[in-house]
Amino acid sequence: MAMIDPDELSVEEVSAGIVEATAGGRQFEVIISRWTKNLADRGGHVQLGYPSPTAYLAHQTRMSAGHAQQVVSRGMAAERAPVVLQAWADGWLSTDQTRHLLKLTETVPDVFPDAEERLVDVVEGLSVADTARTVEYRRQSVDGPGEVAVETQLQRRGVSLSETIGGRRRVDGRLTSLAGQALETALDALMIPPGEDDPRTPRQRRHDALEDLARDWLDHADTPTVAGEKPHLIVLTDIPGLEGHAGGTHQTLPRRRHRRRRH
Repeated sequence: MAMIDPDELSVEEVSAGIVEATAGGRQFEVIISRWTKNLADRGGHVQLGYPSPTAYLAHQTRMSAGHAQQVVSRGMAAERAPVVLQAWADGWLSTDQTRHLLKLTETVPDVFPDAEERLVDVVEGLSVADTARTVEYRRQSVDGPGEVAVETQLQRRGVSLSETIGGRRRVDGRLTSLAGQALETALDALMIPPGEDDPRTPRQRRHDALEDLARDWLDHADTPTVAGEKPHLIVLTDIPGLEGHAGGTHQTLPRRRHRRRRH
């Protein structure tokens, strides 16, 4: 198709070509997702010097961190939601619809397999907003609209921290009620009311409060030692980084994790 001059085609032919190329692109993304999962399962991203499959994919293919995260998520869900992924690849579901449905593989993993085909049939043709509402109704029909049982919260608790291009971190997680209230209380205590000259958004202020919370813990005199040392941060940079220029080693060097040997 790349060698065909679209000016020589009819409007209908150009439209058909766009649809065909889009469908082919989705099929390729399914392949990339599955191959990325295979690489991750074998620890290949670590062998190549990357802390996460997302960091590997973003750096090696130059796709955005958000796009890379979606590809990795689809790969991880390939075994849990094969019908959803195939419907997405065939163009029956949009990317955002697929994202909402894949959330159910985490929130109600025990009942999702039996409901998967029915859910795909139900949301096909719906808007993204209606799909999100349908997914939430399904979750509530299993979990209930109120509090989730403590045992269920404990089973589903978890936080993931992955590195993206430029050394930034992406945080995703599910907290228990107690942990969530503790974190919210701590952040609220550190989020002083913004002044008139404070342009930060609430999200940015919450980020800064979380950084203050972590730094305060690291700087505290009573923090435990690990392998004879206090927890600390090591910043690796170069002259371009110190001068404020982009693209230096501080942004492009693959991150490697080194473990201290115990004697």
